[in-house]
Amino acid sequence: MSSRQSAAILRSNLFAERQTRPEATQVFAPDIPIAWNDRAGTESVVNAEQAGGERNCALHGDCLHLHQVNAEVAELKRALAISQQELAAARLTIAELTKTEANLSRQLQQIAESCEQALHLAHHDELTGLANRSLLLDRLQQALAQADRQQKPVAVLFIDLDDFKTINDNFGHDAGDRLLREVGRRLSADIRCGDTACRYGGDEFLLLLTDIDGEAGVNAVIEKIHTCLAAPYQLAGREISVKASIGAALYRRDGLNGTELLKQADRAMYRAKRRRGLGDSVC
Repeated sequence: MSSRQSAAILRSNLFAERQTRPEATQVFAPDIPIAWNDRAGTESVVNAEQAGGERNCALHGDCLHLHQVNAEVAELKRALAISQQELAAARLTIAELTKTEANLSRQLQQIAESCEQALHLAHHDELTGLANRSLLLDRLQQALAQADRQQKPVAVLFIDLDDFKTINDNFGHDAGDRLLREVGRRLSADIRCGDTACRYGGDEFLLLLTDIDGEAGVNAVIEKIHTCLAAPYQLAGREISVKASIGAALYRRDGLNGTELLKQADRAMYRAKRRRGLGDSVC
């Protein structure tokens, strides 16, 4: 309430008191708008001043409270601004971490692919993609151990391409490599799941046959290999035929370990090569 409104209310109250108490005398002064010269009037003024003081105290208290609230609001705004800055920084950090995570994932994927490729190259022939000698020997040892547990036959076939050197000399090394790749593809496509085709070196290949039906089963596989390799090859614009000599060795019958089996299969292959003119390449 303004001072003008307070004075108006006081003037109205004193006027009403004068109407009920005519003995009171009205006094005017520059700093006191209305007063009365009797005790009741004076008390009325004093009481009015006290009431005004109380209202002023109340207003002062309200002002202090409002100031405190405003200060708290300002502090909250500052805290909010700081929090927003921290949130923006956190979002930027998250974005950077997400980008870093994506980069690391790509690097890990590349490393995994490189390791897989290196592992494949360590166990496979680079030219034909067949198992190399190291992988063949490892699988041979596993197959022999399994054969001992399950009493199932295991056989090794040693394959040598006849007259490969002549083909290589006449058509060039690139043509020779194409021939070796095609031989490897045919062998890989013709064997059973669980068997292993290996390029042992040069023009020599090995087949590891597991759970084979004895000597009869071995001879059946050899005839099948002769048939698949005898189909014509296209080299340097020409069609040529290639023959192969194949020797076999059966586990326990021809050897009791991997090394002995490989030796016996190699010897059988050379015996088959010597008899090739008689049409008997099976041994």
